[in-house]
Amino acid sequence: MNTRHKSNEIHQLMSEVASSSTADFKAILEIGKLCASSLGLREYQREVTKQIRKLLSCEHAFLFRLDEEQNLMFRECPLKDGREWHRYDYKLNNKNYIGVCALEQNPIKVSAQSNDFRFRKLDETLKNVIASDSWLFPLVNKGEVIGVVMVANSTRDKGFTSFDLEALELISGQLAIAFDSFNLVEKLRSQFHQTVLAMADAIGKKDTYTGGHTKRVSHFSEMIGKEMDLNYEDMRDLKLAAVLHDVGKIGIEDAILKKKAPLTDEEFVIMRNHPDIGFQILGHIKSLGKVIDGMRFHHERPDGKGYPYGLKGEDIPVIASIISVADTFDAMISTRPYRKGLPPMVAWQEILDHSDTQFDARVVEAFDRWFKKSRMYKDVSIGEKQKAS
Repeated sequence: MNTRHKSNEIHQLMSEVASSSTADFKAILEIGKLCASSLGLREYQREVTKQIRKLLSCEHAFLFRLDEEQNLMFRECPLKDGREWHRYDYKLNNKNYIGVCALEQNPIKVSAQSNDFRFRKLDETLKNVIASDSWLFPLVNKGEVIGVVMVANSTRDKGFTSFDLEALELISGQLAIAFDSFNLVEKLRSQFHQTVLAMADAIGKKDTYTGGHTKRVSHFSEMIGKEMDLNYEDMRDLKLAAVLHDVGKIGIEDAILKKKAPLTDEEFVIMRNHPDIGFQILGHIKSLGKVIDGMRFHHERPDGKGYPYGLKGEDIPVIASIISVADTFDAMISTRPYRKGLPPMVAWQEILDHSDTQFDARVVEAFDRWFKKSRMYKDVSIGEKQKAS
C-alpha cells in the first residue's frame, strides 16, 4: 500500500514537472515570437518584460539598450505595480554593475545588501526596488554587446533557480537579435529624418520668417513636451512634427507667402490649405505616423473652430495640440513687416485666456509651467509681472 502510494506521488510529481516545463517552454517561445512581431521598441520592451516576469516568477525585469553614445539606456519598462519609469543612462564602464556586465559579457549576481561601490552607483530608484538578489545578463549579438537584461526579486522561496538562469541566457540571445534590429531601424529612421529636415530647410530658404519660426516652434514644443512628461518616442515625433508643421507652405505661391501686408480673406483661405498640402506631400510615408498627425492637425481647436478639418477635443492628437500652442505663441511675439510682435508676457496671457477653447487645457498648463521657468518670464520686471497677472 505504501509502495503504491509512493509511486502515485512520484507520478504526480513527474506530471507537475512536465506540465511546468511545457508552460515554461511556451513562455520562451512567446518571447521569441515577440522578436519577429511588428511592435515598436516601447511596446516590445513592455511585452518582453511582462513575459520575463511571468516566466521567472520575479517582480522586476529591466532592459538596458546600448546607444550610439555608449550609454546603457533604460526606457520606461513597467514595474510590477504598473508605474512607469523614465529614461536612466549608465555609462559603458566598470563603475556600475550594468556597465560591468556589458563590458565583461558575463552574467553577474547582485546582492541587495551589497556594499560594492558599483552597486551604489546605480540610480537610487533602481536600488530601492531590489529587495533580494538580482541577476544581470549581457545581450550579445555577433560578438558585440547590444545591452543588458536585469531581473530582480524572485517571488519563490528558493529564489532564482538554475533553470531560471538557463532560460534567461536563452532569452538574452533573442533580445540581442531584436535590439540589433531596432538599432538598424533607428539608424534608417535617422537618415530618413535628415532627408525630411533638408526639405524643411528648403522651405526656410524660401521664406526667411518661416525658417526662424520653425526653429522657435520646435524649441517651444520640446519644452512643453518635457513639462508634459512625454515618453522618448513621442518626444522624438513631436520635435520632428514641429520642424515639419509648415512643410505644406512649399505649395503656397510666393506672392502670398512673402506678402508684406495682412492677407486678404481669399489669400487666407489659400494659406489655410497648407496642413493638407503637407499631408499630400508626406502622408503616404507610414513610418512618420504621429509626425504626420502633428503636422496635419496643428491648426485644429478643442472647440471645433480650427482648420482644415474642424476636429474637436480628444479627436485632436496631443502632439498637434502642443505644436498649436507653440506655433501661436511664436506668431504673436514675432515681428512681421506689417505689425510689431507682442511682448512675451502679453502673448503668454493670451494663451492662458484661450485655454480649452482654442487650446488644449492640458497643454496650456504645461506651457504655463515652462514659461514661468523661462528667461522671458524671469527677465520681466516685478511691475510688469503684476500688470500681466
